[in-house]
Amino acid sequence: MRIEQGRVTRAQIVTVAARLFARGGYSGTSIEQLLGELGISRGALYHHYRSKDALFEAVLEQVLRRSWNSLRFGLFERGQRPMQIGSQSDMQINSRGTDCYNAIRSCPESWRL
Repeated sequence: MRIEQGRVTRAQIVTVAARLFARGGYSGTSIEQLLGELGISRGALYHHYRSKDALFEAVLEQVLRRSWNSLRFGLFERGQRPMQIGSQSDMQINSRGTDCYNAIRSCPESWRL
């Protein structure tokens, strides 16, 4: 029960953080804004994410995962098989996604989600 509540709380934090980062960017979003929107204490936030950077990385991971899933499944016509993990196309797309993630991670304040 406690583990599940932790997962729910982390998901809520990431959802709210994604919205705020998208609106104000990394540097334009304060921890105080996050706490106010979430209605949780600073200690509760830092229990789940050690820093604002760690939270931003979690948001990016979620966004990239959703984008990847869209690319793999959502862009194909009905009846076509999605790309298989390990195929050459899959590896090329994964490589480009990794490059994009690393670029965003190296300079998060210049990007808006």
